Amino acid sequence: MSKRRRRSPSTQTKSAFDFTRFLSRPWVPIVFFALLTAGYFYHLLITGDVILGTDTGTEFHSGNEPFTEALSKLPPKNWSRYMGGMPASSALRSQYYPLVIIDLFTSEHRYFGWRYIFAMFTAGYFMYLCTRSFGLHPLAALIAGAAYASAPAFLTFSQAGHYAKMTVIGLFPLMYWALNRGMDTRRIIYFLILGGTVGIAIYSPHLQMAYFALWALGLLFLYKLLWGLPRSDSIRGLSRNGTKTALYQTLLSAGAICLGLAIGAEGVIPQYWNAQTSSKRAATAQEDGYEFASSWSLHPEEIFALVIPEFVGFDTNTTTHKYWGRNAFKINSEYVGIVPLFFAILALSRIRKKNHIAFLLGLFILAVAYALGPHTPLHKLLFHIVPGVNVLRAPGMIAFLFAFALCALGAYGLHRLITDDITSEAAKKLGIAGGICTAILLLFAFVPSALLSLWQNTVWTDISAWQEIIFRTRDTSFTRLQIAQNNLPLAGQGALLAALFVGILTVISYLRAQNKLKIHTFFLIILIVILIDTWRIDKLFLNYVNPNRVPPSERVNADAVAFLKRDNSLFRVLALPDHNQMPLPGIDLVTGFHDFAIRRYDNILKSDALYNPNPAIRNLLNTRYIVAPSELGDPYLQKIAGRQGLHIYRNPGALPWFYLAPQYEIIPDENQILQKLTDPNTNPVQTVIVEENPGITPDSNASETGGIERLEYNEHQGHLKLSTTAPGPRILVISQNHHPNWTATVNGESKPLIRANYLWTAVALEPGEHIVELTYRDPIVAITRWITLGGVIIILSAIALCIYNEKTHNTN
Repeated sequence: MSKRRRRSPSTQTKSAFDFTRFLSRPWVPIVFFALLTAGYFYHLLITGDVILGTDTGTEFHSGNEPFTEALSKLPPKNWSRYMGGMPASSALRSQYYPLVIIDLFTSEHRYFGWRYIFAMFTAGYFMYLCTRSFGLHPLAALIAGAAYASAPAFLTFSQAGHYAKMTVIGLFPLMYWALNRGMDTRRIIYFLILGGTVGIAIYSPHLQMAYFALWALGLLFLYKLLWGLPRSDSIRGLSRNGTKTALYQTLLSAGAICLGLAIGAEGVIPQYWNAQTSSKRAATAQEDGYEFASSWSLHPEEIFALVIPEFVGFDTNTTTHKYWGRNAFKINSEYVGIVPLFFAILALSRIRKKNHIAFLLGLFILAVAYALGPHTPLHKLLFHIVPGVNVLRAPGMIAFLFAFALCALGAYGLHRLITDDITSEAAKKLGIAGGICTAILLLFAFVPSALLSLWQNTVWTDISAWQEIIFRTRDTSFTRLQIAQNNLPLAGQGALLAALFVGILTVISYLRAQNKLKIHTFFLIILIVILIDTWRIDKLFLNYVNPNRVPPSERVNADAVAFLKRDNSLFRVLALPDHNQMPLPGIDLVTGFHDFAIRRYDNILKSDALYNPNPAIRNLLNTRYIVAPSELGDPYLQKIAGRQGLHIYRNPGALPWFYLAPQYEIIPDENQILQKLTDPNTNPVQTVIVEENPGITPDSNASETGGIERLEYNEHQGHLKLSTTAPGPRILVISQNHHPNWTATVNGESKPLIRANYLWTAVALEPGEHIVELTYRDPIVAITRWITLGGVIIILSAIALCIYNEKTHNTN
């Protein structure tokens, strides 16, 4: 039987002991992760540059207004005219995130930079706290924190500008720590920290990532409840009754999550209701179903990239069009690092003796299975039984959970080596296994075509059938297989580096197991490997730009914008080729993008109706002007100006923003309405199409339509006031998306709003003069705002009480 190798007293030097004590000091991890974060974002800290994210735009001067003006923008708005009108009341509440105070004193993109910095620091430090709560050595905890904070699965989100995702990833270890410590000690303070952190994560604001975090917390709760209870119970009266202990833990855990959801109520409940009802997500869940929910899954190629991140490639500013996987593009990486993967495997040998290792392995497997979407049955099962999954896409976002599990498992493996909890036989097996892995990786490094051939023959056998072009140059078009073949040198380079790192880790681990390598040397080598391994990937996704080289938004197409603003009426503009390539700041555009756009308006934009020769839909959308970079040969348009190389056209057929229709036709079916509206013989101003009886008699002999005067229109507050003159029964059509939160009064009397012409909202009027007022009120927001306020008061009061009791206890 093999014996564990323990150090002799002569090898346990004072310096090693002092090093361990030094790492255990509370300020050391804070300084360590602050320096690590500063090193990664040094360019952001010492220069005036900002990080360019694909989803954060290029309005680098946004937010430079005076403090009072910035403060006035914080209160949530009710309505927005964007994309035909949207409920801003149910928008994400990013302004409730605590760090928003920084945004009041600097530009928006600099604020984003501080969000990245805070996210990385919290990821590292909270991972350290979390792994220390497992009873692991401080060195193992520091390495786990460094691996988690520098993992490309976390930091590569900077290319897309997804600071909200990074925030939740950074906060998750704190949630895990709080629940883990709370279940072990049953002290209320830990559950208060858990509830507060959940509430903050909701306002990150990335609800899907926060939702996935709650899944993991639910699994942790079940594990602690069923298998993770401490053997000794210090609470008098509960130690004799395990059922009471479990009930007490359940109430505290459920209370913490409910408290967090109460704090975040205004940020999650209105958004969820909107997603389930009027937004395009509701329709997608019913129509496209599982195809939508499984879009942007990970695939086997991305999972293999946990070993060789360059294998499937990715799209960055420096390595464009290298990705050949099954998604449309790839602007992040799920790579965690070779160090946590290596030591996680070592930790598995203790899986029978440490059930927490088994739990972390299970969390890793479940997260990978869910991220793989249609490749495993788990995602489809949860799609049918778990609320909300049917309106969520991109299951690959759950990758941060397997990154967390991998880093935690790696900490367990490191702990074994640091504390000499390894036998001579195990050390030899580790050396042999590491040597075999190194040899295999070297084979792939020098013959990468063998790896691709093996993959093509065993995993993705129909890759040749994917003949759609995913990248096109002037002379050449490339399919996925061709890009994979072109990517072989990069994959070979990645395999060579992986072999080098595995070889180094194998050697130092064997030496450490033989007590031939000191703790601090072991620590420094591992830290260097982590930083080199992750930085080679992270740096590809970190894009800096000097904001002074980009003109402020008010100077972009300024002449064209000024010309359009001469028209004081309400109208929309179609910018060609799209709103991204033809920005017109301050102008209501026909097109746009929003994850929770109104469903019917989104359907119009997804169709080709805007660009058909038939101008019916353009006219319906109140498209009075069209701006294009080149001349258009459209006979329905009139060129009226040219500004800064742009051509401005007037569309004489555009319908007004407000109009009185004397007649109506009832068509309840959506598809039939669209067919009717695209009929050249249809005049929506004369005969409006409604889906229910408006309660008035059509005026078939109308010679006059009537008059409309706009008295007030404050879309942010959600208030519209019109004065109308109707010579006969009329349908007043308002060219904004119909939404149930709007109500109408006519001469002070409540009147129902009906849907008109597929998209818009309308109210029926009797003959005569009227004052028509539309008011927006979101009852769900009104309720959830009180819930949020109550949650904040409860947690602040409870924390103050805990602090008071702690001080009283210490005094006594």
